[in-house]
Amino acid sequence: MVYAQARRFVKLLMQAVLRHNVVDLGAQLAYWSLLALFPFVIFLLTVIGYLPVRGLDEQLMTWIAPFMPPSALTLVWATVHEIVGQQRGGLLAISLVGALWSAAGGVSAMQVALNRAYNVNELRPYWRRKGEAMVFTLGATVLLGVAVVGATVGPDLVRLVLDVFGVASSYAGFEHVWAWIRYPLSLGALVGLLLATYTFLPAVRHGLDLGSYGSVSAVLGWLLTTWLFRAFVRFFHSYARSYGALAAVVILMTWIYLSGIAFIMGAEVNAVLARMRNEKHEGEPST
Repeated sequence: MVYAQARRFVKLLMQAVLRHNVVDLGAQLAYWSLLALFPFVIFLLTVIGYLPVRGLDEQLMTWIAPFMPPSALTLVWATVHEIVGQQRGGLLAISLVGALWSAAGGVSAMQVALNRAYNVNELRPYWRRKGEAMVFTLGATVLLGVAVVGATVGPDLVRLVLDVFGVASSYAGFEHVWAWIRYPLSLGALVGLLLATYTFLPAVRHGLDLGSYGSVSAVLGWLLTTWLFRAFVRFFHSYARSYGALAAVVILMTWIYLSGIAFIMGAEVNAVLARMRNEKHEGEPST
């Protein structure tokens, strides 16, 4: 029985991926994500520049390194540091507005992908869709910030920050607690972000319990995809031979594209599970 259900799940999932053109939707999502990437990182580094803590940007780069191809990470960091190093006035506000505008475009693209995954038509008016996209973008920025802080800020840095603000004695031992909760907090923020994405963005609502399956599968799929792509770039070097100086740009775009497909696949997993749940309740399979 379990084997038959698993086999049917895989069959329905593959059919949905082909029918909904997930590959094309991943390209659309990757375009908006690429537009939002640089303004967001610039905003993040600009904020870090005002903090009385040195070396936080290097720690951020150290953490991100395992999740991005090395050449793509080098390209992003070199470009962002060049911009941040040249100017400061108004950069914080400009980068924030640019990141929010681009991210809202990515959220709108995700709305289209989710509606297609759930086989529903978009009936919400334009102003409501855009308003929900902006509100969701702000909330997603908070969750993403929690994930970044949890992953990049280590116990030593926590102790240093407490010393800088003169409250180390009041929060003695907090750095040890932080060492235990930082990674679960970061992972929980990422899963929560995807759970909110799959639950509140489409034109149809599903329960949080159902959305959690797609959220976890999307995170795991993204990690696996990133690891395989990093291994491919490392061992085969085909991008460097084919694109030369543009290899870093192509690698970055390809990685974002594959990440977008992984996140859309999480929505497809939720949609297929919802379909199978309805079939079970109705007592007969649908076509």
